[in-house]
Amino acid sequence: MRKISRPWLSSALAVLMLALGLFFIRSEGPVLKQALVAFGEAPLIPTLLAALVTGLYVLFSARMYVDGFAATGARVPLGEAVRLWLRRNFISVFLPAGGVSSMAFFNRSLRRHGLDDRRLYLGSLVYFLAGYSSLLLITVPALLFGMGTLLSGYALLGPVGAFVLLLAAGAGYVCSFRRKGWAYTRLVRKFPRAAAQLEDLRTQPLDRRAIARAVLASVGVELCGVAHVWLAVLAMHGSSLSLSTAFVGYVTATLLLAFSPALRGLGAVELSLTLVLTRVGQVPETAAVAATLFYRIFEFWLPLLLGLGSFFWQRTNLLLRVAPAFLTLLLGLLNLLSALTPALTYRVRLLKEFLPIDLLQLSNGLVIAAGGLLVILSVGLLRGYRSAWVSTVVLVGLSMVAHLTKAIDYEEALFAAFVLLVLWYTGAQYRLASPPVKRLVRLRPSALRVPPDEETYGTARQLTEQHGHSALDYFKLYDDKELFLLPDRTGFFAYRRSVRLAVVLEGPVLARYDRFPEALKIFETDCRMRGRQVLYYRVDEQDLPFFEAIGRKPLQIGQEGIVHLDKFTLEGRDRKSLRNALKRVQSAGYQTHTYEPPLSGRLAQQLRAVSDEWLRTEELRETAFAQGVFNAGEIKHQPVVTVEDEEGKVVAFANIIPNFAPEEGTYDLIRKTDDAPSGVMDALMVGLITYLQKQGKRRMNLGLAPLSGLTEPGAFPEQALKLVYDRTTVFTHFKGLRFFKEKFADEWQTKYLVYGDDLDLMQAAVAIQRVSRYLPGDTLRPPLRAESTVV
Repeated sequence: MRKISRPWLSSALAVLMLALGLFFIRSEGPVLKQALVAFGEAPLIPTLLAALVTGLYVLFSARMYVDGFAATGARVPLGEAVRLWLRRNFISVFLPAGGVSSMAFFNRSLRRHGLDDRRLYLGSLVYFLAGYSSLLLITVPALLFGMGTLLSGYALLGPVGAFVLLLAAGAGYVCSFRRKGWAYTRLVRKFPRAAAQLEDLRTQPLDRRAIARAVLASVGVELCGVAHVWLAVLAMHGSSLSLSTAFVGYVTATLLLAFSPALRGLGAVELSLTLVLTRVGQVPETAAVAATLFYRIFEFWLPLLLGLGSFFWQRTNLLLRVAPAFLTLLLGLLNLLSALTPALTYRVRLLKEFLPIDLLQLSNGLVIAAGGLLVILSVGLLRGYRSAWVSTVVLVGLSMVAHLTKAIDYEEALFAAFVLLVLWYTGAQYRLASPPVKRLVRLRPSALRVPPDEETYGTARQLTEQHGHSALDYFKLYDDKELFLLPDRTGFFAYRRSVRLAVVLEGPVLARYDRFPEALKIFETDCRMRGRQVLYYRVDEQDLPFFEAIGRKPLQIGQEGIVHLDKFTLEGRDRKSLRNALKRVQSAGYQTHTYEPPLSGRLAQQLRAVSDEWLRTEELRETAFAQGVFNAGEIKHQPVVTVEDEEGKVVAFANIIPNFAPEEGTYDLIRKTDDAPSGVMDALMVGLITYLQKQGKRRMNLGLAPLSGLTEPGAFPEQALKLVYDRTTVFTHFKGLRFFKEKFADEWQTKYLVYGDDLDLMQAAVAIQRVSRYLPGDTLRPPLRAESTVV
């Protein structure tokens, strides 16, 4: 006989639960309408008490997580645990195996509190077992209280027995694993590569007192459920329910919920609880159905809505960034529609008894004017302008009043009140000053650029030469950048504008590194006053705490390869491919040469010819911002490594630029002709390494390999980037670049894009592409010299 697979079994159970739900709706159809009417007339006090019990239910559930992780020696704040439970509870509704599956989600925030994977798994396991243990603890009293009744006795023995056996099997499996019994042996055999991790899990000490507290908190969760059943009958029937029946009703519903593979027993719970209330509690059918709806509202749907809301608690969330603008646009259109359509006659007649006709007409005109202005202001809200937010708040408030005074349109007034509430909640994100009118005109990137004056450039140049510490500092003084000099002239930022975004290359160059936080605040304030949002491109990992302290978010965008020059050698098995590439190049009659500046005019012309052919063959155009462009006047002042044939024709070259990181060298352009021999790029890299070794450098920076190194993506944007990078051919070129650099790299340094909110992130790719377009400046700056290794 063929064994039924688990997916088929889960699907069958889910279909059965839904069938029970449809049966409930069909069988209780006429009564359901009456129950809905009764539910709408629920008394205030039991409703408020039920809401309070829901709050306790959430807190007890979160406390289970706190104590579960405390059992492993970790400390998780209660607020963090509340958010974790709300989110996991929300997605468990839609996942197979419900709450068990949800424990694999939302672990990133927990890692910030020092939880490694071992503690995450064990803490979640303690939570899981505590929940089922507490259910068993209240199931036994329910059986004792209701023994002899139709549903509470023998009818419950079957599901309760199955539940007890399942819990006992789970506890036995855990004990066997902890004692290195058959469970441990079987797991090691099945997953031999995970043997070390399994051993770590087995030997992790657990605090028994914390486990006991988790079970106690879980009992509190169950008692909240019993209280919800009792309050539901009190609200819908007007009389109290016996404690035994409340226990039986809750246990019956929860057992079905526990065995439900998805949708948390939707339908089956309603049917079973209604039967318990009618047959055991002697509650009239209409009141029983209404009580069941009341129970599910506060036990299931309200926590579910709170879980949905937990995803939007952060005010920089994309939805909360877009929602106010969308709602304002919608209210503006609603205003226009409401003012231009006839009002309800009886409302106008009633209003005329209290207000003069002129005021009604004035209110109607005000609604029209506010509607048109709100449509326009929605654009300013989307861009984050503070003045647009203030104006919108005033107009929405006026609209709310005007709708009431023009025709008692309370529906429109309530919607305006809701929009006003959303605006108040999200008000902190509107910090940008409105730009001058002349800057509202859409301009080309070249028109946006304001070249620094000679004094500013001279100060920035001096700061870079004396205090630069990065391989990217050289490009901060490229003529495609604007410079922001700190008021005391002890540091500067280099950036380019893309409409309303200022894209900063890395971080600031500072005379004192400890002034990093202060410099950030000064620059951000200036950009905010000019109506600009800020992106920071290719930020070092060590600088992230400064950005996170001001509410900025990081996104991993790739890694820079580093060669340890003092350890590099062509010997060994790992370098066999390099040796073979060099032999092929040399046997074809090509040699590597090094030229010190100043370069001859003839050599510069050859380099230009190679560069132009490379751009033409690859169908590329020069890009700048975080890299250089070919400039004959500039490259004459830089060391160059070439690969040439026997007649002295250059077929590949790389230029070495100043690198302000201590004891580190780097190159900029690395280009070749179409007919260059196979392996020429490997030969060129070896020539660069040899040259830098002779210069006494200890490291060589290979530059960025975009999107590489995303081994453990955190936030959703990083997960999406990794998925596209791994599963598609869109970034094949980036993969090839990573493969090439891995031949030489001994170390990888992660780089980040730092942004403010999700809306800025959506515009980041376009903004970086725009600022990377090279637009030649009017003058050629003198070459920089890396003379210092300060900081």
